[in-house]
Amino acid sequence: ADYVGFVHGGESLVAPIFWDVLRAIQTARAGRPGRVDVHVLSNGMLLDEPRVRRLVDHGVTSLSVSIDGATEITNDSLRKGGRLPTILENLRRAAEIRRETGADLRMGVSTVVTAGNVAELPALGRIVADLGLDWLKVEEVFPCTPTARHQMIHGREPRVEEAMNELRRAIARTGIVLVDHRDPGGGGIGV
Repeated sequence: ADYVGFVHGGESLVAPIFWDVLRAIQTARAGRPGRVDVHVLSNGMLLDEPRVRRLVDHGVTSLSVSIDGATEITNDSLRKGGRLPTILENLRRAAEIRRETGADLRMGVSTVVTAGNVAELPALGRIVADLGLDWLKVEEVFPCTPTARHQMIHGREPRVEEAMNELRRAIARTGIVLVDHRDPGGGGIGV
């Protein structure tokens, strides 16, 4: 494989076999031409310095953290067990580690746009830029839980479009890649 993704279905960093699987991928690819991109999606709570360094040492080249609001109240109400200040500090330190070591690690934030956080999209873009990250991915809600149904907002609703335009202006000269993953067909992510 040229690409391996550890996404959705839980926090990979707590899986007992996670580090063994990463090592097995490295071993299987050793000596072969080309590179393998290993992507990890995390809630960001466990991304302390030793784990970030370990991820890099185990061949992770792409790290995405789920953040669903630019404020602690908004994010932490949608991300049960999340603490936005901890997550942001972990990302800040991860970006510093990348700069200090020259690690081949792309980093970004994945957010699900909801009725409760839509107005915070521009501020989230500024946070991503301030952290020195590479991308911000915006997805729509899939109404698979009571909370998701309550937070549901159509990805092309005028206030979402307005917030996306403000977000684009907020990050216009930052180098941040905006991944607009809103799908009016409803293939989104539940919260």
